[in-house]
Amino acid sequence: MKTSAGIYFKGQRASGKRRRPENLVYCLLPIAFLLSSCTAARFETAPVSISPETEEKHSEKAAEKPVERPASKPEKEKHAGFEKFKGDRKGILASWYGPDFHGRPTSSGELFNMYALTCAHKEYPFGTKLRVVNPKNEKEVECTVNDRGPFIPGRDLDLSYAAARKIDLIGPGTGHVIVEPQGRDLRYVKYIRYGASNGILTIQVGSFRDEANAKRLK
Repeated sequence: MKTSAGIYFKGQRASGKRRRPENLVYCLLPIAFLLSSCTAARFETAPVSISPETEEKHSEKAAEKPVERPASKPEKEKHAGFEKFKGDRKGILASWYGPDFHGRPTSSGELFNMYALTCAHKEYPFGTKLRVVNPKNEKEVECTVNDRGPFIPGRDLDLSYAAARKIDLIGPGTGHVIVEPQGRDLRYVKYIRYGASNGILTIQVGSFRDEANAKRLK
């Protein structure tokens, strides 16, 4: 009987019959419990101790770090409209002009204002700031070149009425002065409004002694 029973159980194992599902559930429960405990576990690190010296050092570095502020225009850009320079001092003959030209367009296109501190010169660029000194009384004025002239031989500078009055040049009409360029206002030329001037404009393209040469150019 024992032998037959042993053969019977062996046959049951080898017969390939399915095990009960309850047995499989009991086997999987411990594995699921282990996985859930692993995922829920927290890994705590040991607290790091900071010495007072280290904390003080980092505090000093934080204090030294510059505070970021919105970028502002550099100082050079704020004054980019004026080119400062010192020109050569020289003595010249100056005169003045006023009421007859007040309100008329200057060579720069700006309307002439006899009460503004401006002047006319043959060579200085428009916007040049000139320091003009009357050597007789040491009075001086700064004026801006906005016109061309004077066109009377021997004269080099035409001051506006206001500029001439500053150095007592109204009465004499003309006088020797000392001029010294101080710089150039670049924005002065940029913002001028060109006025319309009435009249016929003539452009000379050449000057000839021989009429045949002039006709050849034509």
